[in-house]
Amino acid sequence: MDFDLIPIEQAKRRLSSLRRPIIGIFDGGSVPHRIWPYDRVLRLIKRLNERGYSVVVVGGRIELPLSQIIKKELKLPNDRFLDLIGKTSLSETAAVLSQLDLLISTDSSLLHLGYAVETKTVALFGPGIPEKWAPRGHGHIVIRKNLPCSPCTKFGYTPACPYGYRCMKEIKVDDVMAGVEKAMKGE
Repeated sequence: MDFDLIPIEQAKRRLSSLRRPIIGIFDGGSVPHRIWPYDRVLRLIKRLNERGYSVVVVGGRIELPLSQIIKKELKLPNDRFLDLIGKTSLSETAAVLSQLDLLISTDSSLLHLGYAVETKTVALFGPGIPEKWAPRGHGHIVIRKNLPCSPCTKFGYTPACPYGYRCMKEIKVDDVMAGVEKAMKGE
């Protein structure tokens, strides 16, 4: 497989061919404990498509396994789905995020980048501290499970979890869909 970067003009052209509204998804980050289970991401993409949303998945080369799983498991129409995982630089990803109607992301740098380019967000928080790091304001929704052990990150360190990262695994597709509806309304 070839995972070379594509020209930003090509990415923007493909993005403009998608039907609106367009939702981006990033399920990665430097802390593996903050990643949402892939089976949920697949169900979320399918549900978003069923509800009339187009989906763009973004991320770096480290997120390529998700890209491969999506290609294998989901057959999505070209006017409703775009896979840019591993295909854009950080600055090009920022340009893509600025064109989205909403970004669904784990607690990560791309979540903050989406907020910086004024894109609405639905943030999935587990071990991280949303009161400190989550985007704030209308159109920015935080999804978390408020478990007694979460958040557990202290001073930038996330310890090994004795509970199997329940804080991320218990976030349901319905929770995220409810967050999408709220964020799209600007709540």
